[in-house]
Amino acid sequence: MAQPNDFLVKREEKSAQKSPADEAVFTYFGPVGTTQRFRFLVLKDAGELLSVLPGSEGRFKTGLKALRWDEAEGGASTEYLVLKTRPNRIDLRKIG
Repeated sequence: MAQPNDFLVKREEKSAQKSPADEAVFTYFGPVGTTQRFRFLVLKDAGELLSVLPGSEGRFKTGLKALRWDEAEGGASTEYLVLKTRPNRIDLRKIG
C-alpha cells in the first residue's frame, strides 16, 4: 500500500525535470529604420525560415520587412521579409 509521502516524492521528482517553458526561445523584432523591439516566441527556426508566435504588441504585414535581434538591447540586427501571417504564427524569411 502506498504511503502518504509517496505522492510528495513523485511530485518533487517531476518538478525537478525541465519544463517546456525553460526551453522556450525568444527573439526580438521591430520595424525597419527604428530601434524599437518587441519580444516573440520562436516556434520554428530552420535556417533562413523562421516562424514566431504573434504577440499582442507588435504587428506584422505580409510583404513588409522587419529587423530581428537576439537580445532586448544592443547587438546587431538581421533583416527579414514577412511571408505569411496567421492567427497562430508568423512566417518570415531571412534577407541576404
